[in-house]
Amino acid sequence: MKYLRALLMLIASTAVGLFAWRKVEEKQLRDDLWQDAEEQTR
Repeated sequence: MKYLRALLMLIASTAVGLFAWRKVEEKQLRDDLWQDAEEQTR
């Protein structure tokens, strides 16, 4: 039982980490696009 719980915790933390990483990547992409657009309008 203890082993199963540890495994679930590991899977959960990995999923949360991946989700957060994807959010950060998306934000980075949006910021880059925003900067490109600003440079083009100038």
